[in-house]
Amino acid sequence: MGFLGAAPVRGGKRDRKGMREEVGKALRAWQDAVKYFESVQDPELVDFAIYEMEAARRKYMFLLKRAGLAD
Repeated sequence: MGFLGAAPVRGGKRDRKGMREEVGKALRAWQDAVKYFESVQDPELVDFAIYEMEAARRKYMFLLKRAGLAD
């Protein structure tokens, strides 16, 4: 495993597939964090939900760029 749980990028088909899977997992984690944020009603959990959502978004964007799927 590489940085942030991502598979190392080596250029082979298997590595590309692994990166795409990691990007997919990160996207689902971001989507889950957004759903959680939207469902939070306790004011004490709002900051946590925002933190989780932003962290998940940043990880997704990082992996997307690393996989060469974004500008």
